[in-house]
Amino acid sequence: MTEGQFFAYFETTCLTTTFIIALEVGWFFGERCVLRKANAMNITGFMASLIAVTYCFLKLIYFYTGAEELSCDQLKIILGVGQGSSNALAFLHLFLRADAVNKINTHWRPWRWFGIALTALNWATLLAVCFTRTAVLATSGSQRCKFTFDQSTFEAKWVVQLLNHVVFSMMFVFPLRQHMKEMHRAGVEHQRQHAGVESHRSHAPNSSVAMSTGSRTSAEPTATGSSRGADVFRRLVWRATLSMAISSAFTLVVAIMVFVQFADPNIDLPVVALSNLDNGLTLASIYFANSGGYVAKDPWDKAFDRVAGAIVSTSTASNGGAATNGHNMVMKAANAALRQHAARDPPPALRDSLRGVERDSGLHLPPSEQLPLHYG
Repeated sequence: MTEGQFFAYFETTCLTTTFIIALEVGWFFGERCVLRKANAMNITGFMASLIAVTYCFLKLIYFYTGAEELSCDQLKIILGVGQGSSNALAFLHLFLRADAVNKINTHWRPWRWFGIALTALNWATLLAVCFTRTAVLATSGSQRCKFTFDQSTFEAKWVVQLLNHVVFSMMFVFPLRQHMKEMHRAGVEHQRQHAGVESHRSHAPNSSVAMSTGSRTSAEPTATGSSRGADVFRRLVWRATLSMAISSAFTLVVAIMVFVQFADPNIDLPVVALSNLDNGLTLASIYFANSGGYVAKDPWDKAFDRVAGAIVSTSTASNGGAATNGHNMVMKAANAALRQHAARDPPPALRDSLRGVERDSGLHLPPSEQLPLHYG
């Protein structure tokens, strides 16, 4: 196998991988637009995936059939705008999520304007690369177009793309991790208070009080319920953090390869193929950041995890925020579910509190995932 054949096979592999990822991500956000709410975040995620599916499909057809129907200049515009706009919409989605997470953060306003400027710069560099590269039909081998990139615009594009990826990821993940730490501290404090209450009850002189230690009211939280809710939130945050870190690291690797390629033209690196795969990993990162692919264990877990996902998207780094209050509501409701789960009775506290958080957060559960009135 020659070097050219290897690069061709490698690029088709990267395109196929990105195509499959984009299909899954597009289905995820499309379902959200139809069954929940067609807001800006779901629309940008869906459009980024749809464009990626389209340009990957067209480029794969081009690889297998040749440049017969379209000229090289037409392919340059179609493929360049397709990949660039898919990346740009994915970063816009990530910025919108960061903006939602930091909504009530009093220090967010200057960072928000910085994010808007960075988003505009990203779109500008992507368009510059698209219209400054050249495309000519190869004189040897099969009829395929050969694309040549302008060094200054291509390097600037990868620097700005890396900045978008890292900055927006940190803007989104940092408040969530801060909120996760606050939840952990609140859980430790709750366990201490709970231990003190149990100790007081065990030493109570009245036997009726001592006998009632296991019969708490439905609104009283337990360490088990708090731990369960914190675990759900922690899993969602870690999924978002790891996906963002992996995708950002891959973008950094490709950006370094771009600079190495231009520094030494004798080194032939599969930069174009890896840039296609980078688009796929960016889409995968926003998929996992939205709790995509997370499977709940039972109807109560499913409803609980969905609302916890809404809290992930609305939590802030500030103490005593609305997200913390919403989390406390879910904790109390989850405890009621744990106590009544064995009897298979629908706990009213869980149903009312979850629906209240669902309404306040703008989350809309599909009918198959709404809280059941009765177990079957």
